[in-house]
Amino acid sequence: MTKKFLLGLSVLPVTLAPIAFVAQDPTPPSNQNSSGSTNSQQGQSGTSNTDANSNQQAKKPDPKPINENDLKSNKEWWEQNRAKLIDGFINQVKKDIDNKLASIFSKTRDNLEQRLSQSFFWLQLKHYFDSNQKQIEQDPMAFGLNILTPYIYSNNINLKQGDVKFGKDDFNGIEWGQADHSDYSKIPNVKVDNVKDTKNTLKGEEFQERIKNYFAQLSSGYQTYLFKEDEFPKYKENFTLKLNTTGKEANTILESQPKGKPGISSWFDWIKNYFEKQSLLLDLSLNQLPNPSSSQSPQIQIDSALKDVDLNVPPQTSQKPEFEIRIAPDLSPILHWDLIKQSPQSVVNMFNSANDTQKQKMFFFLNPIHSRFKYKVESLQVDNNKLKASVKITDNVEKSKPNSTPEKYEKKYSIGVYDDFLPTDSLATKAILTRNLWISNQGVSKVVDDFFSSVNVQGDFKFDDIKNYSVVSQNLIYNFFYLITKVFYNQTFLDAQKSLVRNYISGPDSRLFAASQSQFIDFLQKSVIDSNKALEYYSLIYYTQLLSVHQALAATVAKTNNTNGNKDQNKQVQDALKKLAISKSEVDRMFGQAREQNLLLRQTIHKINPNLISHFSEVVNYGQKLNQASQLLGQIAFFNKNTQQNSGNQNSKTKGDLQVQSFTAMLNKYNSEQSQNYNKNIVIYAVVAAIIAALAATVVASRSFILKRSKK
Repeated sequence: MTKKFLLGLSVLPVTLAPIAFVAQDPTPPSNQNSSGSTNSQQGQSGTSNTDANSNQQAKKPDPKPINENDLKSNKEWWEQNRAKLIDGFINQVKKDIDNKLASIFSKTRDNLEQRLSQSFFWLQLKHYFDSNQKQIEQDPMAFGLNILTPYIYSNNINLKQGDVKFGKDDFNGIEWGQADHSDYSKIPNVKVDNVKDTKNTLKGEEFQERIKNYFAQLSSGYQTYLFKEDEFPKYKENFTLKLNTTGKEANTILESQPKGKPGISSWFDWIKNYFEKQSLLLDLSLNQLPNPSSSQSPQIQIDSALKDVDLNVPPQTSQKPEFEIRIAPDLSPILHWDLIKQSPQSVVNMFNSANDTQKQKMFFFLNPIHSRFKYKVESLQVDNNKLKASVKITDNVEKSKPNSTPEKYEKKYSIGVYDDFLPTDSLATKAILTRNLWISNQGVSKVVDDFFSSVNVQGDFKFDDIKNYSVVSQNLIYNFFYLITKVFYNQTFLDAQKSLVRNYISGPDSRLFAASQSQFIDFLQKSVIDSNKALEYYSLIYYTQLLSVHQALAATVAKTNNTNGNKDQNKQVQDALKKLAISKSEVDRMFGQAREQNLLLRQTIHKINPNLISHFSEVVNYGQKLNQASQLLGQIAFFNKNTQQNSGNQNSKTKGDLQVQSFTAMLNKYNSEQSQNYNKNIVIYAVVAAIIAALAATVVASRSFILKRSKK
């Protein structure tokens, strides 16, 4: 009897494993001691030890200012590594220039004037860096490269912090010093405002990581600023060519002096003047990057950022220049593959006689980020027997901002229609490659659309899509828009995409579609924003939403000197719960489920899965579930703020009713899906438990049989 009991006991933990999984604690791995309880006595929104630990971590004292010895170490490290870091940046620039020149030469080999006019300024840039590389390493500002940020943190203990305005561009939260190469306020056309004194806290490994990250971002993002071809000098307007020279010598003509720009008499002056503006914009954007910390996780950094957030008065944060329409590249429209065989003039005639819908079907753009950027061909003409288009870009993110103007969210440019083919490509091959580009773009678009549908953005971006997210989460969503923009429009990715399209010239559409998805996901996973890998940054959108909503519902946002703050906040929460007809226990349950989904999302992100599409789908699936909870919890937390904003409207009551109806419909859908998932899991666990029980019974029977035989 004892043996049979022990045999049954030996398989009991295995049999109960699926049931134990259901009850396991869904707290983040960084808080291993959390109880995971969502008891209503723990706070308005199911406060757990996880939340308490996060709040304690957020209250850690600020980093100490550096001293003279720290500054000396910073300066010595920068002096030792400056030439190497700047040299690496310049070599990357020169490599990209060589690639651009090779592309121009391959496309214009039969037209000397086109080749020289298109390559002229690129040759000037190449000559500029080749001739001055060593001097630039010693003093980049003397050659128009405003690389200030490394000098700011290596030459100053006392810093200034404030808002910097340069031309039409505004930068918030910028730090600068007063030593050489450190002071933005001394640069012409720069204005500073809201200035306060602060201290430099960067030292040692943290300082070194900050500077290395600065140059990594500089090397990956400079093309948007320094290679703006619409601002390059124009043939015949700003320079002329000697076309009586042939052969190799003609490719390196540098004799023509610039014209049409007052005060500029040499190409050195032109390039230096051009770089001074563009490199300053780039440096200011990189100055806004958060400082890394070897002792703080990304979660703690976010917690620290949250401690000063007043959810009733959203702060003006993260309005970075990267979000402006000038980052949108001047993409060439691509003629539909069915029209490739038409002559340029025939295409123009067809375009001019078509209606607006038909015109847009004649072209497409390599632009998977259509939620944000909309490209439209407005006019078409023939130039040197090639098609040239006038294009308008609309930035939906900028357009959605209050008080935005067409000047900020629209941009127009002229550019040749896409013709990046090999000289040996036939018209039939060009048609196939063009169609493949469209399929590839659809594959990437699917990835982008899935990401943004998981934060409630579907179709053209509208601010209403994310209004139920907290201010901090909204800013993370904006940043994620920028990250995807940066990854796709990187020349390395675009070259890889074109190579992929050619590799699948005879393959099925489905394989090219999937390969394009995998390629983009691979590039995205390797990219970094604000010292976080892309998918980790994506998960922070939901993590900060849960923290912010918890603060609102748990009445922790009131300032400590306002004794009635918590009481007033509690009343607002109770009013919201009553109007939305939801109990606090339901909110607690929702928080518990969201915390579990958040944990599973983080675990999935760090799971190794060689199938990139499968891994991506799993990540986005958890994002979709968290988005539902985020929308519901956000509506509860910010319900009174939204109704107060509508209180001056005659239809505010109707809007309030619609808000309640919208919430009810969303809650019913959420509960229905949760119920389906629960039932599905119960069935799965029951089946697994039955199988394990059957196996256990078989093992017991087998071992009993063996024991009986052994007794004989």
